[in-house]
Amino acid sequence: MSTFELSEVEQAELPDRVLAILGEHRGARNAITGRRIAQRLGYKDDRKARIVIQQLIANGHTIAASVGSKDRANPKHKSPLGYYMVETRAEADAYEAVLRSRAMKTLARLRDFRIAMGRVFGAPMQPLLFELDEERT
Repeated sequence: MSTFELSEVEQAELPDRVLAILGEHRGARNAITGRRIAQRLGYKDDRKARIVIQQLIANGHTIAASVGSKDRANPKHKSPLGYYMVETRAEADAYEAVLRSRAMKTLARLRDFRIAMGRVFGAPMQPLLFELDEERT
């Protein structure tokens, strides 16, 4: 997703508006859904909110997304789904682990697809520029 999907006015105004909304949602326990952010911005879907959040993260803001996981400190508590401003190092580390896990699963799927592609098409494959921790034989 890129900024070309936002008008010049949206590019100028939405980052501050989204940051203001997220400023009210600090910590995973206070996450807000992309849909709710979009509604507060006056949009029907969350596509533009997601674009802005991606840009804000790229610009150094510690915005994370919760997938509704249980709080390890209080197993009866479940964090809501949505975006939030990271409050603690533990939240940052937990979100980094989620992103790393997703990335590794995607890379493993890429590796497996490339192997299958080589079998089907018999074409030599350019080696990947990285190695996965869990190489298959």
